[in-house]
Amino acid sequence: MRPSVRNVVEERRPAVPAPRRALVVASPYPEGAARALIAGAAARGVLAGEIVPRTGLVARAASIPLPSAAARTPFARRMRELRDRYASCPAHRVERVSHLAELVLRAGRRLPSPGLVLRSSYLSKIFFDRAAASVDLADDRVVLGFPGACLALFRAHPDARRVFHAVDAHPRAHNRELLRHFSRRRSRAERYPARLVRRIEKELRLADVVLTPSTIVSEQMARYGVDRSKIVEIPYGVSLAGFTPEGPTVERDPERPRLVCAAHVSCRKGIPQLLDAVRGLPVDLVLVGGVFDRRILHGVPSNVIVTGPLSADELAREFRTADAFILPTLEDACSLVVAEAAASGLPVITTAANGAAALLDPVHGTVLPSGDVDALRKVLGRVQLLERATRMAISDRVRSSATAITDWSTYAERVLDVVLAEERALGVQNPGGATSRKARN
Repeated sequence: MRPSVRNVVEERRPAVPAPRRALVVASPYPEGAARALIAGAAARGVLAGEIVPRTGLVARAASIPLPSAAARTPFARRMRELRDRYASCPAHRVERVSHLAELVLRAGRRLPSPGLVLRSSYLSKIFFDRAAASVDLADDRVVLGFPGACLALFRAHPDARRVFHAVDAHPRAHNRELLRHFSRRRSRAERYPARLVRRIEKELRLADVVLTPSTIVSEQMARYGVDRSKIVEIPYGVSLAGFTPEGPTVERDPERPRLVCAAHVSCRKGIPQLLDAVRGLPVDLVLVGGVFDRRILHGVPSNVIVTGPLSADELAREFRTADAFILPTLEDACSLVVAEAAASGLPVITTAANGAAALLDPVHGTVLPSGDVDALRKVLGRVQLLERATRMAISDRVRSSATAITDWSTYAERVLDVVLAEERALGVQNPGGATSRKARN
């Protein structure tokens, strides 16, 4: 009988004894889960250090005084955010590595081709990984790495407990879903290159623990060869601060239902299917997010408003104004924006391909088959103007025990309980000890 994937949310474990191990987080970018784990480990006194890209050049560039007009540009705003994010000096050890990784990432974002943008991101992770692997770490450390950015790091530390933090689908599952709905040519820019697929699969083989955010990703990992005994499923936390039914809104047509979708304008997020479904319906759709593939917006329906990226406060205003939230994704590990929308009081419409669908309140959540334009059109056509009482009730249920949505601190506690536990408590099958770990290298 094959062992099942561990779901930490559903288990009731005895209290974990004080861990002897300490955590090192190697994050190629300021990812939300990584920041939560760093904060949680620091609060416990078990954070040995973090490995992050060098951003000194970016921070210094951001500190140069700019004319007031230039200061309002998106580039200057991003530079200031980076400067502020890395301005603090934590007490634990921080290793800053690879100016090259940051340079490639920043330069790649300015390329005209969406495929080249993604490939520059993949390349920056490789540069980061190579630099991170040169950092000297004690053998008893728990090393947590991210997809595409931890192969050299894991190989360099065979005696550490190596934790692979899955933030996306398995790369083969990702590619399969894109090819199921789009041609090879249309989906090429968004598919993982074969070399990156092989790299991530090597990282998965080296890992002692594979953290997944949803059942969908857990099953993908097992389907593509990851040992079920080392898969640990812990849904992400989410910060709901600011996402409330009460507060500022934006102007709208009070007679027409208003939908909002917050996602990259890409094939993976199901935006082509959404635009087909909403065309001609007596509703307005607000499309929020960066435009990954501009071809998708050619011939956009007249009832669609494209805003581009918005700040958290601006997005919260859109949520308070809308009557429903829609995310027709074709593949999503655990999209937290659905929780933010529900916390704002919106009924949520998403697909079975979204790992976050399991977190939703079934009373006010609709889960559709991915890629089904007809089913999507029928549901969108039934959206009504949202009454205030319903909006408040949805928000209240999200903040109660009626859903599985938790905050980031709870997420960090659950992860740390698992990755810092003793070997026998962890449940990772490793009969050969250090020898078998080195053999996997």
